[in-house]
Amino acid sequence: MTGHSRSDPAIPVPQTTITLMLLRASQIVGSTYHCVRITDGLRKAGEEERRITAVATWQDAPYFTDAERVVLELAEAVLTPNPFAERVSDELFARVSRHYDDEAIWHLTMALGHLSLFIPVALIGKPVPGRPPGKNYTHHCRSAASTRSWTMKWSCTSSIDSVHSPSASSTEAATIRASATSSGW
Repeated sequence: MTGHSRSDPAIPVPQTTITLMLLRASQIVGSTYHCVRITDGLRKAGEEERRITAVATWQDAPYFTDAERVVLELAEAVLTPNPFAERVSDELFARVSRHYDDEAIWHLTMALGHLSLFIPVALIGKPVPGRPPGKNYTHHCRSAASTRSWTMKWSCTSSIDSVHSPSASSTEAATIRASATSSGW
């Protein structure tokens, strides 16, 4: 499978590219839950194991297109603090723009934003991959009230429809649905 397959023609960025970017983002923030879920999804979609494995070391791995590389770099720039400069420099944005138009960049941005919305849930609640939503939290939910609260919030936030804004375009909604599916939400 190459980085240019598209599962939904309404999305201006190949689904594989978005999912590889979300995997890299999950690795950067240290979310085991997201990494496992996204990796499982890539495998089910037929992605090559060597590409999945090489996402963490994409800079010197020969398995990615230039368009995929710039997206992986974008994820790193967005999620890695840089106290001395802008995270997404004009130079990086220009390189991203060589591969993607404004609409595609917006979809990449929304996919990262969607994942970022659920990072605190994954890092604080520590859901266990493979368990059904609402029943996948570990001992970190210390009390029955806390568990009920997490279960209720999970039920509310796991619905992709609740993420879809009535003012979002159908392509924005497709990107949100695609990133939600990729990230396991």
